Amino acid sequence: MNISQLQKNLGGASRERALEIAKHVFHMLCTVVPSAKQQSFAAHNPADFAIATFDDQPISLANAFEKPIDKEKNGGYLKPSVESLAGYFKKMKVMYGLGDIAAGFPVSLEDDKNKLDGIPLLKSLSEIEKWIINDGVDKKDKE
Repeated sequence: MNISQLQKNLGGASRERALEIAKHVFHMLCTVVPSAKQQSFAAHNPADFAIATFDDQPISLANAFEKPIDKEKNGGYLKPSVESLAGYFKKMKVMYGLGDIAAGFPVSLEDDKNKLDGIPLLKSLSEIEKWIINDGVDKKDKE
């Protein structure tokens, strides 16, 4: 999230206001389900994994899936897909010298896992929304 650019686009809004709007945009990106073909596919599923970052450089993570994802031993694709996306994100951060202010929330990983390829994992959408409002700082870290 390029918060300084969002502030400019909002006509010089405060950082706090831009963070509030960024929280809402992130929420919508995770929860809004396109309405096309719902009668055929009934794909009413929100995001299973999301990453929020405060880097100013936008990057596409689509190339994480250039090579087909192999399914797990038990037959699932979700966990290996999330791991591929997180691994690619880590490579892009290193390659382009992006900052470390990022967090994710996974639906599909073990509950005791608190990082994925260096990305701190929060337990829920509401936790990552609070993280965004707090400018990328976990309140526990502030205390």
